[in-house]
Amino acid sequence: MNHWMSLLSLIGILSTAVVFGTDMFFLTIGRSALRLASPSAGTEVMGFLQVFADARMPIWGVSAILSNFLLVVLSRSGQRWFYFASLLMLILFVVIYARVSKPINRLQTEAARTGQSLNNGRELQASWDRSVMIRVPLLVVPLLAQCLVASRLGVNVAGALPFEESGAFRRWISTSWHLVRKQPLKRCAFMGTHQGKVKLAVC
Repeated sequence: MNHWMSLLSLIGILSTAVVFGTDMFFLTIGRSALRLASPSAGTEVMGFLQVFADARMPIWGVSAILSNFLLVVLSRSGQRWFYFASLLMLILFVVIYARVSKPINRLQTEAARTGQSLNNGRELQASWDRSVMIRVPLLVVPLLAQCLVASRLGVNVAGALPFEESGAFRRWISTSWHLVRKQPLKRCAFMGTHQGKVKLAVC
C-alpha cells in the first residue's frame, strides 16, 4: 500500500470513527439521560445540540464517504469489495439520517431557538432514539471493513506521510538517536529527610 492509499485509509477510518463515536454516545448515554429530563428540557438540549451537530458533523461524514469512494476506485480487486461494502453502508446511513433523524432535528432546533415546547416531544425523541439504534450498526460495518483491510495490508501511520522517506527526515532521526546514545538518562538517588525536611536528590 503506497503513501497516498495509506493516508486515504487513515482518513476514512478516523472520519468513520468520529461519526460512530458520536452516535454511540447517544445510544449508550444520551438516551438514558434524556429520559430523566422533562420533555421541554430534553427538547431544548437536543435542539441546541443539533444546531452545532448539523454544522460540524457533515465534514466527517463527507470525508468518510469521499475517502472510501477513492479507495474503491484505486484499490485492487480483493480490497475493493471491503471498501465498496463500507461505502454502501455509509450512504445508507446518510439516507436514514436524512429521512428519519433530520426532520426531528429541525423541529427540535426550531423549538429550542424560539423557546417553545413540543406537545409530542417525548414521541419525537423516542423516534430519534430508534433511528440511532439503526444507525450505529450501519456504522459498525464500514469501521470494521476499513480496519480489516488496514490490518491485512499493514497500514503504517508514519508511512502514510510522504516526508518519511526524505533525506531530511532520515538525518533528523539519525541525529536524535546519536544524541540519546551519547547522553543517557541520569539515575538519581534519594538522600532521605533531615529534621522533617526532604533532602535534595543527588544525580
